[in-house]
Amino acid sequence: MKTQRRQFKNYWIHPRFQTRYIGTLVGNAIISLLLFGYVIYSTYRDNIELILSMVPDPAEIKERLAPSNNLLLFNFVFAGIVFVITTALVALVFSHKTAGPLFHIKKVAQKIHSGEMSTRIKLRPSDDFREVAEHLNSAFEKISNPEGKYFQLAQHDELSNIPMTLERLSTLVKQGYVTSENMVFEIKEPDKKEPVGTLLKNAGLS
Repeated sequence: MKTQRRQFKNYWIHPRFQTRYIGTLVGNAIISLLLFGYVIYSTYRDNIELILSMVPDPAEIKERLAPSNNLLLFNFVFAGIVFVITTALVALVFSHKTAGPLFHIKKVAQKIHSGEMSTRIKLRPSDDFREVAEHLNSAFEKISNPEGKYFQLAQHDELSNIPMTLERLSTLVKQGYVTSENMVFEIKEPDKKEPVGTLLKNAGLS
């Protein structure tokens, strides 16, 4: 039981944002269910009324249909509840993919503000806001090491033209987020390009 609580806490890290996110999706799910239910009910009611108008004893037919009508209503309500719960769980997982990186970025910013200038944002390759994180890491690095040597990736979907030290490039390569095929160039010499792997090897970081 404690393990389950700990796992839920890991997903529920930004209550205000995640509540709005989950509430929006669950609200849309409920509205969709109500509209769908109204359409099904209206169609079913019209068909039943048409059938009853064509039989000699509609009261008897209504009585026979009552159990199946109640079962249909129960199944629809049950399926609706399962759908809403599933939507909430999916929203929780996806909201965590957004809230998790933001929470980590906030914590790193707090550490740097308190004087831990070597702290850097470390996100997984699948996390959102990876580009934002690397821009912030570059800014933090520039503040703590203004005279350092910086490079930029020339071929990358997200991280192109973000100033990075060789140490940061090495970290990204180890994480699998940057490959040795991505080209880099020194900011002061934009025409001089070398593969990431060559630069890291020459610097003893590969």
